[in-house]
Amino acid sequence: MGIPHSTEKRIPLWQDGQIPLFDDSTGQREPALIPFLSSGNHPKGAVIICAGGSYGWKEPEEAFSHAEWLGDIGVRAFVLDYRVNPYTTTHALMDVQRAVRFLRFNASAYGIDPNHIAVMGFSAGGHLSAMLCEQFDLGDANAADSVEWVSCRPDAQILCYPGITFHTFDHDFLKTLLGDHYTEADLNRTSLHLNVKIDTPPVFFWGTQNDFLFETWLPFFGAVQKNQVPLTAFIYPNGEHGYGREHDHSIWKHWSISCRDWLETLGFIGDPM
Repeated sequence: MGIPHSTEKRIPLWQDGQIPLFDDSTGQREPALIPFLSSGNHPKGAVIICAGGSYGWKEPEEAFSHAEWLGDIGVRAFVLDYRVNPYTTTHALMDVQRAVRFLRFNASAYGIDPNHIAVMGFSAGGHLSAMLCEQFDLGDANAADSVEWVSCRPDAQILCYPGITFHTFDHDFLKTLLGDHYTEADLNRTSLHLNVKIDTPPVFFWGTQNDFLFETWLPFFGAVQKNQVPLTAFIYPNGEHGYGREHDHSIWKHWSISCRDWLETLGFIGDPM
């Protein structure tokens, strides 16, 4: 399963086939954003959604229903159709970096406040979102492509039962994530608890205690605390990995209300003064 090919209103991230390291033979569509725009004339905060799927596919239920919810609470939402296997995390990171740059550069066209762009990810999409928040740059003023002039640093991150480290996965799976010739440095670079820094964007985090990834979250929380990055986290006692709104409405209701309040506190919701 993945992002439906029939979805209309796709916004290409690169023009004229200038996508870095893109291979037509994979059968995947060009990386794109699918917009869910809330009403209103004033610039609003935006959230880019990265669905999960072990970097092998993108789960629609983790994308479109949450995009609609964000639109309902007054945020401009965009689902990111990023590259997955046989591409690696390197390509997916390029896509989400470009997505933030693209929206910031074109903020006025989409009614976005360029200083309020967040990423939201589930499982592998949570890993991708957090990886972006540790591996960003402020733009390249010498780039030929003007979109590349602006920063790809998100202003906030919403992590939903994310992957944190790949050190616990077997060799064959790691090859699909990092490439056939991955190194220990690649593992460390993609292990999020090792790369938190003082300018990592604020974090909203939720997951369940029964998730097989639970123990990997604790070092991440410690790194966030050490670097004084603002953290709002909810760990619920029941539920396996990927335990979403279709399983337990009470968990969905709690974290979604809390997340809405958090976004409002950060200035993503409500017309600017």
